[in-house]
Amino acid sequence: MNGTSIIGRLASAVFATNLSNPIVVHTATCLLASLSAFFFWPFARNNAAAIAFCSIFGVLGGSMLALPASGVAYLIPDDRQSHAGQWTGMMWSGVSVFALVGPLIAAALKKRFGVDAVRYWTGASMLATTVLFAWSMYSKRQEDKTSENSLPTTTEVKSGEQTPSSMESGYTGTRA
Repeated sequence: MNGTSIIGRLASAVFATNLSNPIVVHTATCLLASLSAFFFWPFARNNAAAIAFCSIFGVLGGSMLALPASGVAYLIPDDRQSHAGQWTGMMWSGVSVFALVGPLIAAALKKRFGVDAVRYWTGASMLATTVLFAWSMYSKRQEDKTSENSLPTTTEVKSGEQTPSSMESGYTGTRA
C-alpha cells in the first residue's frame, strides 16, 4: 500500500495543478476511497484480491496525504496568503487528534464487532470527509462570488479615487 501511494501523490499533484483546484481532486479522491472501502474491501478475501484492494486504496491514500497543504492554500483568502503556514499548521493540529484516536476506535470496533465494522467506520469517515470537502468548495465559491460582486464599478468610483485598472495605467482620476 505504501509503494502505490507514490503513484497517488504524483498523480493527484498533476490533476490538482491542471484543474487549478486541489479541493476538487481531494473531494473526488476521498469519495473514491470511501466507495472502495464500502464496495471493494469485502472482496479482498484472498491474497490476489487483497493486494488489488491495497493497491487501489494506496493510490487513493497517497492522494489524500499529498493534497492538504495545497487545499489549505486554495481556501485561504488572497489577502491572507502570507499566513498559509499558520493555517496549514492549524489544519494538521486538528487532523492529529483524529489520527491519534482513529486507530484506537478501529481496534475497539474490530475487537467488539469484527473487521466489517472497521470497514464501515473507514467508509463512513471518508464519506463524512467528502461532505466536508464539498462544503468547503461550496463556501469558497460563494465567497468568491460575493467578493466579485463587491468590487466597485466605474460608476461607483468617486472622482479622484483610484481603481485597480487606473492604478495600472497611471491615471489618477484628476485632470492635469
